[in-house]
Amino acid sequence: MKKNLSSFLLLSASLILFSACSKIIYKGVWQSDPVKADGIADEWTKPLRFYDSNTKLQYTFTNDKRNLYLCIRATDEQTQKKILSGGLQIWIDTSGNGKEKTSILFPMPIVVDKSDDNHSPKKEDNTEEYHPKKSPGRITGNEMQLSGFKPPIGGTVPLQNMDGIQVNIAMDKDEILNYEALIPFRTFYHDSIRTADTAQVFSLKIQVNGLPQKKANKDGGQADPAQSMGNRTAGGMGARGGGAGRGGNMGPSNPMNESHSVTARFKMILKP
Repeated sequence: MKKNLSSFLLLSASLILFSACSKIIYKGVWQSDPVKADGIADEWTKPLRFYDSNTKLQYTFTNDKRNLYLCIRATDEQTQKKILSGGLQIWIDTSGNGKEKTSILFPMPIVVDKSDDNHSPKKEDNTEEYHPKKSPGRITGNEMQLSGFKPPIGGTVPLQNMDGIQVNIAMDKDEILNYEALIPFRTFYHDSIRTADTAQVFSLKIQVNGLPQKKANKDGGQADPAQSMGNRTAGGMGARGGGAGRGGNMGPSNPMNESHSVTARFKMILKP
């Protein structure tokens, strides 16, 4: 009885601690120097402000009067492979409630070209599959997927666009994957940050998408849709965890099939 009571008290304390941590509201950081979202993280102080052990990502966010800036770094090779094969999705919620509202999916996930008898994995923009040991430099295609922005902004959009939304990802000389984003407030919020807006709580969710699990063929073999993201959409990328899916037999559990995310709540800041 005493043992059960101790376990219950420990679990209750853990839940209270988790709940308290999830309600932390971080103070924004003013971005005084220009940022070029080119995947080269030279403008950022390292290590970055936050680290999440679940996603294995370093990340930070800043703002000036007109833009939200984001930098993410992945040092873990498995995480790098998942990002570049399954995609990385950013969600912004201006209510601070963690809703999946305004989204950028980039890099674009690899899909299977069904016209290819060998089912070779291809990027949606037909660029080659990335391998982390390649030379440093920009390593992705030319498009991103947008949802929840002010109309008519949305859908598959080129990286070079008239709306001013900039994202890029690149491998540096230390084999660290760097993601940078510049997102104008006018594309999803107000034209610029005002004094009243500094009281508003925002939330930012970063999601590393897992790859679909292999399904068993009728002959007992394994099909290989692990590279395919055709069953996902920009508005519903949040397959959580790596458990067996419903319908069809799934292969053994694989960390590459697991999706992980981190959410931070924060307030914008005006120039100090």
